[in-house]
Amino acid sequence: IVNNIKALPYHAGMDSTQRSNNQDAILLEKVDVIVATIAFGMGIDKPDVRLVVHYDIPDALEAYYQEAGRAGRDGKRAYAVLLSTPSSTEALLRRHEKLFPSKDYVRNVYQHLANYYVIGEGSGEGAVFPFRIEEFCHTCHLAYGSAAAALNILQWSGYISLTDEMENASKLKILMPPQKLYEWRQKNPQNDMILETIMRMHTGLFTDRQHISESFIAEYLHTEPIQVYNYLNFLRRSGIVDYIPFKRTPLLIYNTDRYDAEKLYIPPRAYEKRIERMRQRLKAMYDYVVSTKTCRTVVLARYFGQKNPVPCGYCDICITHRKQV
Repeated sequence: IVNNIKALPYHAGMDSTQRSNNQDAILLEKVDVIVATIAFGMGIDKPDVRLVVHYDIPDALEAYYQEAGRAGRDGKRAYAVLLSTPSSTEALLRRHEKLFPSKDYVRNVYQHLANYYVIGEGSGEGAVFPFRIEEFCHTCHLAYGSAAAALNILQWSGYISLTDEMENASKLKILMPPQKLYEWRQKNPQNDMILETIMRMHTGLFTDRQHISESFIAEYLHTEPIQVYNYLNFLRRSGIVDYIPFKRTPLLIYNTDRYDAEKLYIPPRAYEKRIERMRQRLKAMYDYVVSTKTCRTVVLARYFGQKNPVPCGYCDICITHRKQV
């Protein structure tokens, strides 16, 4: 609470439970203000937002229109405020430089990926790897923002695919030969029903990793998933099984075999053409911010193709014009 105003944060770096709690707090009006990144509010059902303030200038009018449009969905008067300075507006036109590092830098990141996953030239197509960009950048001594931009360009070029965070089911493989496993089970009968159930439910456990569900197994045995999880970890530590527990993680997929990084072709559709489109969007956003003559609503309407739009009468430009009359 600051100046008797209750406020909470919301951003992607927070724990998901805390993010959910903070979103519920603003929806239930337990707080007055939410200070958030663009991760917040795209689908919230709160029509009575009265004010949206942008501290940073968005990359495009499409984004600004959508984000500012979260205010006043109940049809009542609401306000959108965009804060800017001469330095921030000038920096806006150069923002594409951060989102599109040099092609040599992109090739360097591609080489780092190959080193990170130990992939030789001419191999790797279809390979799927867990991918934490923070760990990748730390290991390879890369700046997060530039590396993320380079990975996007590699995606647009068709060399890799990056998934959002996915749920990866647990996997299990039995390492001990059947006869030796039988002998071991005779000597270690404690909780053996768990292993017995898994072997009945799944085939191929002796030859390859199979997907399993601790929750389903626990429900079948009328026990708790944590008991199944603990027993499988015991088997793993004993060298009986290869067990990879359920986890949530992004994935990186190689769409092609690995190429020589120095000769990697980055097509215009993934680089030059995207830069030009971004420059056009940034210029439109810049013109909107620095405009001092045309109604803000008129500028937006014309950008989205509306003909003969009418001034709103309420924006800062319209108010200034009224005062001058």
